[in-house]
Amino acid sequence: MKARKYDKRVEIKTVILISDGAAGLVPSSTTTNTTRWAQVKSMSQTTLSQLKTDYGLDDNTEALAFTFRKFNLNRARSVLVYKGREYRPLVAQDTDQYEIDLTVIGTRI
Repeated sequence: MKARKYDKRVEIKTVILISDGAAGLVPSSTTTNTTRWAQVKSMSQTTLSQLKTDYGLDDNTEALAFTFRKFNLNRARSVLVYKGREYRPLVAQDTDQYEIDLTVIGTRI
């Protein structure tokens, strides 16, 4: 493992869902769960174009790769905040064989 690899602070927020009165749920607010150190990289054009094909993203999508150490993320209810911008976790994958690094691809909301 490279020293000082995780050098950016990323805030992880959880979306709270409430009933809308018609048998559905709507997001009401977010609460800050934690702030973690991460490695943040921009996506290459090749990787970004592959994500656009796989997930149906439009051409103006801004995406970043967040790498966390030993972290379990609930993608359905989480929002990542980096430099004041919010990112929705799209893909989370283990990047090494020892389940130490978790890479999350986030698209800007």
